[in-house]
Amino acid sequence: MWPFSKVKRQAVDERAGLATSFLLDSLERNSTAVINTAVGRNWRETQFDAFPVVAREVLLFELHLASRLAMKAREKSGDTQLMEAMVHLMAKRVPEVMRPRFQDEYAVRQLFYTKFAAFKPEDDQSYEGTLFWEFSKLILKVTEQKPEANKMQGLNVICDDMLHRIDEGFEQLGIYE
Repeated sequence: MWPFSKVKRQAVDERAGLATSFLLDSLERNSTAVINTAVGRNWRETQFDAFPVVAREVLLFELHLASRLAMKAREKSGDTQLMEAMVHLMAKRVPEVMRPRFQDEYAVRQLFYTKFAAFKPEDDQSYEGTLFWEFSKLILKVTEQKPEANKMQGLNVICDDMLHRIDEGFEQLGIYE
C-alpha cells in the first residue's frame, strides 16, 4: 500500500485518537499515585501545588513509554507516524495549562529518556541509571523532595505499573496493529 494513502492516514489517526484518550483517561490516576508517593497523601495541604507540574511530567513520561512500546511492537522500524499523530493530538487535547510549549517539552523529555535503554534493572541490580530511576529523580526534584530510598522505590513500582497498563491497554485497543 502506498504509505501516504488516505486510508492508511485515517487508520493511524484512529489509533492515535484511541491511544491519546487512553493516556489522558489514566493521567489523573497516575499523577495522583506519583504525587502521593513523592510528597505524601497530604500534598494538598502544602504551600506548593505540585499537581500540575507532576501531571505534565507524568504525561510526557507516558508518551515516552508509549513510544517505546510502539517501537517494540513494530520492531526496529518503529511507528513514527503513530507517535507524531499522538503528540500532535495530545497537544490539542491536554488541559489548557499544559498546552504552551507542549510539543517542545515532549521533544526535550523524549531526547532525555532515550539515554536510558533499560526500563528497570535485571534481577537484583541497582535501579540507578534506568529509565524508571531517572523519572523518579525528576519527580522528586520538581516536587522539591529529597531522594529518599522508599520514595524512589515507590515511584519505580508506579513506573512499572504504568508501563504494563499502557501495554495492556494498547493491546486491547488494537493500537499496535
